[in-house]
Parts: sequence; C-alpha cells; structure tokens
Amino acid sequence: MLHPEWDELETQGGIGPRRCIRFDDRGGAVVWWLKPWAPDIVLTVPGETGERVDEGGLFANYFPVDAKRGPGVLLLGGSEGGIGADVTRRAIDLRSKGFSVLSPSYFGAPGQLASLSKGAEAALLVAVRHPELRAVVAGAPSSVVWDGIDWSNPINPDSSWTSEGMPLVSLAYGLFRPWNHIGRVYEDGLKNLDQHRDSEIQIERLIVPVLVCGEADTLWPSCRMSRRLRSRAAEEGGPRVRILAYERARTAGHLSSTSCEREPAPRKLRPCCSSAS
Repeated sequence: MLHPEWDELETQGGIGPRRCIRFDDRGGAVVWWLKPWAPDIVLTVPGETGERVDEGGLFANYFPVDAKRGPGVLLLGGSEGGIGADVTRRAIDLRSKGFSVLSPSYFGAPGQLASLSKGAEAALLVAVRHPELRAVVAGAPSSVVWDGIDWSNPINPDSSWTSEGMPLVSLAYGLFRPWNHIGRVYEDGLKNLDQHRDSEIQIERLIVPVLVCGEADTLWPSCRMSRRLRSRAAEEGGPRVRILAYERARTAGHLSSTSCEREPAPRKLRPCCSSAS
C-alpha cells in the first residue's frame, strides 16, 4: 500500500509548500514506477534571491551570492524533472551559507524532452567529465549507467544518457514483475555486471565524492551501489569515498537524502576509507 505523509501541497509556479510521500512497501514502489497520476512538470520561480536562466539550451534557476568570488554548487533534481520546490529550497539554503547555486532542468522544461531520469546518476557522470568540479554529493546514487525507461519502446530501451551526442554504455535492468518491489529490476540487472563492467561510473576520476544512501531503499539498492563505487575507487587508485548510510527504518529509504522532516545524523557513518564492506 501507498502510505503518503502530507506536509503541505506542492504548487506549480512558485516555491510553495511541499508534498512528501514515503513508499513503505512493494505497492508504493510499483505506483512510483508506473506514475499513473502523470504529474505536471514543476518549474519553480527563483524568487527575490535568484534569477531565471533560459538561453543556449540551458533552463535553470541561478542563486548567486553577493561576493564576487566564492564556491559554487551545481544542484540536480531527480526523476521528477523540471526544477522542483525541494530543489529550490535547497538552493536558497545553500546560498544563505555562501554558495552560488545553479539548479538546471535537464528534462521537462520548455523545449526539453519529458522522460524519467536519475539526478545522482547524472551528477556523478557530469563530475567525472569535468575535473574542475572539486566535489560531488550524490543522494541514493547508482554505480552504473542504466538503460533508460522508455514506455514507447520498453523492449529495447536506449541508454539513459548521451555524451557529445553518443549514448553511454549502459546496463540493462531485470524483468519487471509486479509482485516484487521495484528494486528487484536493478538487483537482477547487477547480477550481470561482471559481463558489463564498461557500464560502471568511473568514480576514480573524482576528487571528493560523498555518497548518501538508505539501507532500506527499495527503489534501487543505493547503499550496495555506493559500496561498489567505493570498491572501484580503491581498485583503480581513485580517491577515498565517504558513504553516509541511513539505517533507521523511517529515514533509510530512497528519499533519505531529501527527507521532508528534520532528521538526526545517519547512525552509520562510513568514514573515508578504501576498503569495501
């Protein structure tokens, strides 16, 4: 069953109040996968402290700090598309702490395709291609490039991502069975990883990777994939990888890094280390 916990209702066109839904079991995961409600893409306005960027194929909200120089953050949302209210809240919060923040829409905005995507997967793939990005924080990350989810061609999906117009090598997910939780399609896909190592994200090219996951994530095995990223970094002579893993049942799901409530620090803190657990 789907067990929604409503704080407030997210609204189109402004930061507005938020809506938070927790998916406690298989039924909720299936509903999230199928998305039968077909929500509108939300494009929040940047407000007084930000500005809208819409040029050269870039659609984003930008929140600059007053200082001429300082650290910047590229903030990506998840499979909701557009620029959601939670992303804008986080951007405003980061700006208040001295960071200039750019939060782009990578699908769903005017002129962009509307499809499913994964923000943490995107963040890692962008970071490995841009050495000028000194750190990346990925919530509920993937260790591989996955096939895309294309309802118009579900039998032979393409890769989720392209680089310079070419699709990235991707790993196929397993067969979807409605009686299983949605994470099984990814768990089954990972069984074939030894034959498709070229689909792995090259985390060894990053400088400071921080991964946040929930041990009870049923949408995909984010903690297992986080540990695989850490193992690969060690194998390839890459950086030390920090994993923050939430264990409490209430906070250890797929949304552990974007919870709608204030939470204690994760009970298990895996510090910077190079060995897999």
